[in-house]
Amino acid sequence: MKSLYVYLFSLFMIIGCSKSEEVKPQPEPNTPVELETLVPDAANRKLIVLSGRALHLNNEQIKDHGFIMLADTQNQFLENKISLGKTIQVGKITKKIDPSKELIAIGSFTYKFYVETNLGTYYGEPIRVTLSSIFIDYQSDLQGTVGEKITVNGDFAKITDGYILYSNYNDPKEIKYVISSNKNSIQFEIPSGYNHGTKLSIYFRPKAGNTAIDHDLNIAEVKILGTLEPPTHYEFYLNDYLRLSGPSATSGPFDKMYIIIGDKLVPYFYELALFDLIYEQPRSSYRIGYFNGRDTVIFPEKIRFKTPRPEDVQLRQAFVHPGGTMAATGLDMTRFYHMSVATVGNKEAYYNAHWTGNDQIQIGDVPDGSYPLIINSPFFNYTSKEKIQVQSLKPKSLSLSKGYYGQKITIYGNFINKERYFIQLGNYQYSESIAEAGSVTFDIPGVAPGKHPITLSYQDMNSKTYSVKSALTIEVLAPTFESFSPKSGKPGDIITLKGKGIGYGRILLGGEYVDVIGGNADAPQISIPNRFIYKGKAHFDVQFDHEWIQSKETFEIL
Repeated sequence: MKSLYVYLFSLFMIIGCSKSEEVKPQPEPNTPVELETLVPDAANRKLIVLSGRALHLNNEQIKDHGFIMLADTQNQFLENKISLGKTIQVGKITKKIDPSKELIAIGSFTYKFYVETNLGTYYGEPIRVTLSSIFIDYQSDLQGTVGEKITVNGDFAKITDGYILYSNYNDPKEIKYVISSNKNSIQFEIPSGYNHGTKLSIYFRPKAGNTAIDHDLNIAEVKILGTLEPPTHYEFYLNDYLRLSGPSATSGPFDKMYIIIGDKLVPYFYELALFDLIYEQPRSSYRIGYFNGRDTVIFPEKIRFKTPRPEDVQLRQAFVHPGGTMAATGLDMTRFYHMSVATVGNKEAYYNAHWTGNDQIQIGDVPDGSYPLIINSPFFNYTSKEKIQVQSLKPKSLSLSKGYYGQKITIYGNFINKERYFIQLGNYQYSESIAEAGSVTFDIPGVAPGKHPITLSYQDMNSKTYSVKSALTIEVLAPTFESFSPKSGKPGDIITLKGKGIGYGRILLGGEYVDVIGGNADAPQISIPNRFIYKGKAHFDVQFDHEWIQSKETFEIL
């Protein structure tokens, strides 16, 4: 362990009151300036350390602060004002001085802490001090970590088993110590159980009144420095949290500890989001350590970030069309969410993850070919082992080359199962179809009879349409009206018409429209409207956008 050697040549004062390190609660606003004169940290013939505390300053303008010392005998009176200037903060104030020959001769003094403001001068209660004949060169600027050894040199001949070494006046804890054989040094370890930044008074206290010294004997003040243990592992995902702990480590608001990660110094907290720490300094590995105000410690290994493996992306379909989506799985985007810039075939692509694992890779308008998924990250680059096969849509053949309205036609080609396709005949409307077994099926729509070229299309995730004009054509046959039954009926009766594709037209009876209530394209069923109040014979007519056909026979309305 490290050792701190403090050379102390005197011991301290004899005084009737005990030392207090109590931290008082923050006063309410507009509370007057409040001060406290503390027992000196050291008072002997070699060194005096005066001590006071500013409890509240009330936002007044500070003109001066310091200590006033008074000493008198029958023959002489000494007064010494020790000014420390205008700069002061709430908390403990100390001042080291060398005692004058006159003060040593007198052997005792009274002192008080003061603050002068624009509204007046304030004083702490005076304290009476007697100089000790035991020499200790009291040190107040020590700092160290738990377990660190401190060696104090001085006159410890009068320190026997009748004394206990303690830390902290508020909650005293006993400390083990060793006095050298020649009684001119003492060694102890900084105790555990205190937070980083805590200032500990280290002092001897007699067990009973029969000791050579009947008062507390300060030997040092030590500021506790926290330390951190190395990480339990050095490989992380970017969305992981960094958790570091160690003796006395704390995230206090004043005496801060810092974590070193890469080139960044950040205030210590037990749990920190890694991505927040390193997003401004992308690289593949980062040094990790801490700074506690004195020590800069860098751990022997660097933090490294886990990257997806080339084989992690698994494709779940054989190929994809340009601009289409490839079913995939394998990348946990909760861990790799920063991987936002992807390409397939040098065109922008997107890896859309889903919590079920049914992910999709949206590619751009890429030429036919075989391409890996490439994701460029500020922290690393990724190339998939499996390659995405891109095939343009190629319709090959039809189940029928001609047909009537409503007749089902199947188109065969390299259609992707469960994908949505749109079929267009010539310049006429689209039909939708979900592909199954490498084909799509549609019903011949009510377009003008004749031959029509077939155009197929699909859309990407952003509704952009990709169209393919095929070499296939379909001949749409003109609808026919063959017969109807029964031949007569009254309002409310159901009549069935027979023909080819006549269900795609609007049906009239005696020049008035009637509603289709069932049947199919070749055998629609209608109901004679109740509004028909006349009786007699009438023709059925079927109206299409491009023609009008009439039944050869007449229907008799009863």
